[in-house]
Amino acid sequence: MTTSKYEESIKELSSNDEAKKIKALRFIKNSVIGNKTKKELYIQLGVAERLVEYISSPDVSFEIKMQAVTILGSIAYGKEENVAAVVSAGAIVPLLDTLELPPAQAMEAIKEKRKLLEAVTRALKAIFASSRVSKHDIFTKNHIRDLVLLLDTTAQCLDTNVTSESLSFAKITEFSASIIARCCDTNEQQLLLEEMGAIPPLIRLLHSGCIKAQEAALDAIATLCRENRHLGQVVIQSNMGKGER
Repeated sequence: MTTSKYEESIKELSSNDEAKKIKALRFIKNSVIGNKTKKELYIQLGVAERLVEYISSPDVSFEIKMQAVTILGSIAYGKEENVAAVVSAGAIVPLLDTLELPPAQAMEAIKEKRKLLEAVTRALKAIFASSRVSKHDIFTKNHIRDLVLLLDTTAQCLDTNVTSESLSFAKITEFSASIIARCCDTNEQQLLLEEMGAIPPLIRLLHSGCIKAQEAALDAIATLCRENRHLGQVVIQSNMGKGER
């Protein structure tokens, strides 16, 4: 199999012409989605490291970040070796940093970058689905606070009317709940998630009418309560009808 056009797309990522970069990113995205062989090829060509540079830079355009995150997420949906390559490239922290929201204007910020948040949470879900990935980074800085704020805000705004925005919100809540479900390895982590307010929005999701979000919330609640009698009681005593704090 010739790799010339794939190698050329990697070279284009170094171009000073943003249009060329975006074209190359779209080519890479279309190549890797659903194609295990192309994912492995691009990993070997060092694409993960370049993509992480993009999502880490404050000077990169929204479109480039969007394409970069989508590609990383696609690569992570694969073998354990794929996830390891994404993690080794340093993707976790800049992905988590992208979830940062201003508490006083969370909804406005989410609406402004909802497609990016959807792509980021999808990528993080794929990464943390691997039992080999350390959960340390999500419990540093304000990452858990940011994740819970994102979940809480979107969970309050799920709408049965099918619109582009409502579909994005449903996916963000589903992916966020799935991330939480995969970050409860220890009693300490469970209690910290409870302290950060993760339980009320998860309970709210149970009444959302969005099946996938409900399933993800059930999974997260079950994992939070696993071998933790205290959190089991917290869930039982919660307002199950309204999911209020």
